[in-house]
Amino acid sequence: MRQIMSRPSLEKTIISQWYANADISALTDLQKQNFQFAISSNERALSAIKLMEAHGIVFKDANVLDIGCAYGGYTIEARRRGAAVAYGVDISELYIAIAESNLSDETDDFRQKCKFIACDITSEKSSILPDNYFNIIIMNDVFEHIYDTSRLMSVINRVAASECDLFFQIPNGLHFFDFVEKEPHYHKYGMSILDPAYCTYKDVFYRRWEYFAALFSYWGFGDILLFNSTSSNKKQLQDYILVKLESVELSLRQKFANDTTELGKMVICRLEEFRSELLRDIEVMETGDLNFKYLTSFWEGVARRHKRNRKISDKIAPSGNYELSVRYSAPRITTLMEKSWTVLRRDGIAVFLRKGYRKVRIAVDVRLAAYGGNLVSAILHKLKKIVRSG
Repeated sequence: MRQIMSRPSLEKTIISQWYANADISALTDLQKQNFQFAISSNERALSAIKLMEAHGIVFKDANVLDIGCAYGGYTIEARRRGAAVAYGVDISELYIAIAESNLSDETDDFRQKCKFIACDITSEKSSILPDNYFNIIIMNDVFEHIYDTSRLMSVINRVAASECDLFFQIPNGLHFFDFVEKEPHYHKYGMSILDPAYCTYKDVFYRRWEYFAALFSYWGFGDILLFNSTSSNKKQLQDYILVKLESVELSLRQKFANDTTELGKMVICRLEEFRSELLRDIEVMETGDLNFKYLTSFWEGVARRHKRNRKISDKIAPSGNYELSVRYSAPRITTLMEKSWTVLRRDGIAVFLRKGYRKVRIAVDVRLAAYGGNLVSAILHKLKKIVRSG
């Protein structure tokens, strides 16, 4: 196995940009941890690329797009594995500067085939990327930072070649230790079990696997191969999950015991729903599904598009708001809200219920759901039945 050498320019840039040229020995433990994570970008990328290759993804002569490239590790290592050209895109100009420094240790010929672009992939500036061009698209720890995933996928749909492999690594917000109890971005424990519409942080949105499966399928990337392994003994798994549930509940209740903020109230409320859902799942789910849902830290795999999946129907709107209004009697509003919330959250749909004078307005935000108009109509029809039977 080829050993990745030290990246002196990368290390120097990070020390300069992040730590004002401080001596590494003077950094805090957390700063040292972040520093090591940054300078190991190429090693981690190479490990992931070799895993992709083991599952049939061919980098030789491919056109590669790395969305959310950060330090540039995936972009550079893709080129090392034989990619004809590798683009790295990131919303942060600072990250692009760091990626450029990572690239500066390479030869002139190598650098000519690597391009780093500071760009919001969901904005009009993404038009700089060529149409129908990329055979491999990499999205490592990116989806949780995108609110409008339909807009993102529309860009991917445009730039991807007719046959394209989309590699993804997505954090599972329901994972006990890594995210529910220790959310890594803001260290706001419990925020990973909140639905995106109710998260108070603008750039971290946790969603369920079913959401992403529907998203990929809708945009023509429905051939999904997961790399995750989910084998386990069911009794041992159940016992472990119950122990973890007790630990997480105790931890979150202690953290939010005197928290009167909106986030604290939402976390405690959602914790009750989380507990009920988990206990129900323990009873009815198969071992592999249970493991996948609660004990998989990251969903990792590839979503493939083939020529037959290229076309997306123009008749189905990929985004927009669809609403219905229904009259209600005051005693029924709580039941109505609880029922509709439970039904739709199960399918990864974000629902907003707005109370008015003897009315509740139910809005389904399809930008979150990533579904088209036909399915939205079915959802609203389902809601009407819930309301009438409420």
